[in-house]
Amino acid sequence: MAAASGRRVSRAGRVAALCALSVVFVACSGGDDGDAPALPEAATLAPADTAFFISVETDFDGERWQQAEALLEEFPDGDELLGTIQDELEAEDVDFERDVKPALGPEVGVAGFDLPADEPPVVVYTKPPDRAKFDALLEKSSDDEEVVTREVDGWVVAAENQADLDRFLAGREEGSLADQDDFRDALEAVEEDALVFTYFGGRGVQEAFNEGLEDEGAPRSLTAKLGAFRSLVSSTTAEEDGVRFDSFATYDGELGVGSYTPELAETLPAQPLFYSSVANLDEPARKLLEVVRETIPGFSRQLRQAEAALGFSVEDDLIALLDGESALAVYANDGGELPVVVDYVLDVDDEAKARRLMQRFGGLLELAESGRSVKTKVGELDATRLEFTDEDFSLYWAVFDGKLAISTEGERGLGALRGERARLADDDAYTAALDGAGAPDDVAAVVYSDLATAIPYFIEVAEDEGDDVDAKTRRNLEPLKSFVAYATEEDTGLRVAGFVGIE
Repeated sequence: MAAASGRRVSRAGRVAALCALSVVFVACSGGDDGDAPALPEAATLAPADTAFFISVETDFDGERWQQAEALLEEFPDGDELLGTIQDELEAEDVDFERDVKPALGPEVGVAGFDLPADEPPVVVYTKPPDRAKFDALLEKSSDDEEVVTREVDGWVVAAENQADLDRFLAGREEGSLADQDDFRDALEAVEEDALVFTYFGGRGVQEAFNEGLEDEGAPRSLTAKLGAFRSLVSSTTAEEDGVRFDSFATYDGELGVGSYTPELAETLPAQPLFYSSVANLDEPARKLLEVVRETIPGFSRQLRQAEAALGFSVEDDLIALLDGESALAVYANDGGELPVVVDYVLDVDDEAKARRLMQRFGGLLELAESGRSVKTKVGELDATRLEFTDEDFSLYWAVFDGKLAISTEGERGLGALRGERARLADDDAYTAALDGAGAPDDVAAVVYSDLATAIPYFIEVAEDEGDDVDAKTRRNLEPLKSFVAYATEEDTGLRVAGFVGIE
């Protein structure tokens, strides 16, 4: 068998990409039945030390593919997308019905090793109903060079070279991924009725974090003190009115963010282009600060010097303010012009401390000759305007009703927080999007975008700035209605799930 060429993309990677392209084609072009097993069969073949694993259901007559097809039909030019994908396949001299469908079994597995790495070893495997068709598909996707294959328990495994295949086979002697508690626990945490499962083992991700810290000059041991990462798993599912995603990260230790019921939606005006809310960040911030103190020599001394110059304590003054909910919202400006209006609201227990901290920021701005702090009135609200030298925008802030509010606008921003305008909590589009996403009342964080409003607004802004947005792009963005993502901290990790609404 031919050796790998460093001048080309990994041949096994090309096979994986071709399979993925074929799966997209199938998902868009349809096909009855059956619930996906909680444990992908492909996981029983993957070695225990697999760094990342992907399972794609390729039951081409399954109900899930029909659902994906129905979603695609919501887009006016969905048929053209199918044509484009078919063109990509034909560029490899591949026809879906003739070459792909008879070559792939009911599931395709992808197993990779040695994260982090620029080009990690990857193997692809399936149970082909027609072995000759599978071999022909490999030949067409391998850039005129053969890939290495081996039949194992009814599966045909394809690798870029013999070394990668031997690595895969030797790893299986130490057990399978399906037998690993971390993998089973992670898989049980996400939506089972899915087309695609993706899994990353903790060791590789932890090492990637460590290398990233080292590249930035921080000690590799920093992540270990925060708690060892064990696994990350995600699933993606097509539904009648959108796409649902569900992911779960498992780790040792606690983030400490807890749960809360978002209430600042009752303060922020309705119809934001974008909104996010989070709370209880003080404990994670304190933990991170303590870990940095213990890990980086001289940090505590440097922090004390900085605090003396700034005139406030990072832990007692700044971090202490983060114990409540904070929310950020972005609103369209009048006339569809930039800049947008940005509001930030933070619940505070000590209004006087919040006011002193903001006044100190204003003083530092003037001391650095970077701007000035000006007392002003926004309606009947006592506020402060921070003007920045050589910048064409200002920030307005005020403390009232147990809240610190900061906005890029006076009357339209800060003033709207206390006006008669409808509130986000009563916004039908917002509440419907959260219900559709299945967001619980108590979360660790939540993000929302009204795509039906945001997309036309930014198209108008782009055209006002001289950028042309063609009619095809416009009409194919119209079906996108909303985006919701939420996080919940559970006993064994952090869940991030959500929904993209399509009509």
